[in-house]
Amino acid sequence: MNYEIKNSKTEKPVPVIDGVHLHSIYDPEREATNFVNSNREQLETKNNFLVLGLGFGYHVEKMEEFLRTNGTTDFRIMVIEPYSKVVDDYKRIKPVTLSSNTRIVTAKNIYEFFHSKDVVNFLLESPGMIAHPASFNHYKDFFTRFLKFEAQTDVNGLIAGINNETIKQYLEERCNTNWNELVHDINLSTKFNSPQDYLMLALSSLTGTEVSRQEDI
Repeated sequence: MNYEIKNSKTEKPVPVIDGVHLHSIYDPEREATNFVNSNREQLETKNNFLVLGLGFGYHVEKMEEFLRTNGTTDFRIMVIEPYSKVVDDYKRIKPVTLSSNTRIVTAKNIYEFFHSKDVVNFLLESPGMIAHPASFNHYKDFFTRFLKFEAQTDVNGLIAGINNETIKQYLEERCNTNWNELVHDINLSTKFNSPQDYLMLALSSLTGTEVSRQEDI
């Protein structure tokens, strides 16, 4: 992936990924104003918004300005940005200043996004969804999979969201099954082979997975 930052004609920094400018190379702020106008109906009827794509935040800043101008002060905005380098440079350069009402979220993959309780709880509130055109078109495959995401029950799907290396290795050794089969397999063992076996059974109990274990021989 080729990444660089260019200055627009109005001397505003613009991230460029693989030759794609994530904002207008002429006037990012004017483009952001047009973006808000094109989403005016949704901005006037909702308080919470999921924005797909950060860029350098010009469009998000204009969203905040519009909402405050219309008397909405308790709004919440969550911005999903797949490329962490863009987020890092936005925070470093600060081309715009966003309020505490806005949260920027990035992760290594889709599973990590959906393993965040904050992200899931925010989505459960049915926020308005607004795609930043340049970002969405560039990350189209990612955002399409993000919007169609369904929680997986196979072990490979579970592994992706786990940070603990010991647990991850344990599951990888048993990755040819799904969660219920994994628990059932442990349950039928004549003895527990590792502390992780106890952990999996404890977790299954807490999450309501029915298991019954034979006595150790």
